[in-house]
Amino acid sequence: MKRLSIPGIDAHYKDEVPEICVLLVAGGREPQISWLQEAAKRHRVWAVDRGVESCMRAHVLPELVIGDSDSGSPKAWEWARSVGAEVHKFPRDKDLTDLQLALRQLASLGLPVTTLLCGGWGMRFDHAWSNLFSLIWASKYGIEPGCICDEKEVLFFLRDGDHVELEFDVVPKAISLLSLSPVAEGVTADGVKWPLKDKTLFLDEPYAVSNVPLDERVAFGVKSGWLGVYCTWEA
Repeated sequence: MKRLSIPGIDAHYKDEVPEICVLLVAGGREPQISWLQEAAKRHRVWAVDRGVESCMRAHVLPELVIGDSDSGSPKAWEWARSVGAEVHKFPRDKDLTDLQLALRQLASLGLPVTTLLCGGWGMRFDHAWSNLFSLIWASKYGIEPGCICDEKEVLFFLRDGDHVELEFDVVPKAISLLSLSPVAEGVTADGVKWPLKDKTLFLDEPYAVSNVPLDERVAFGVKSGWLGVYCTWEA
């Protein structure tokens, strides 16, 4: 598979990405109900603790619910059971976050998987930071991070030779390129006001922010390291 689709965006990759895509619905900022419903038509859905609330409100049936139930209501967890979701409940005192438990459960399937995370933005900064780098951590176990996404913000993950062309229904207000490793080398950006060619970006010097897309198609690549392609539709 060389195409990854979420509501409003088609991502076309140079190389194959794992064909199994799982949308992890976490407990941060809730996605718009219509956005979540559309995303659920395209991908398998797992709920991560309070993310089960989003699923219940949107009438999206998750295959699996996982977490310590410290933030999702008993009513939502019981709803998940009643609609046939597989439930994995953990003690509240634990080492891993709920998202990390979900990623570990995905890894136990022994199959290459692409993850899409919604409910990963908003709320607390430390949660958003942990969510982002937990997705990178899971790549060590064959779980490839696709993006963190909702209708307001998206961050696509690229690494080590990846190249992607993004096609938008609605052009974002801004696009930023963020090194997610100490160094990201050979970064390219086309279709934006300030294009880049074979640039080096640094984690501790994030200057390639707030670029402007020129139309509904843009393209990005990185030769080595991790690169985040961040898009926002808010001013």
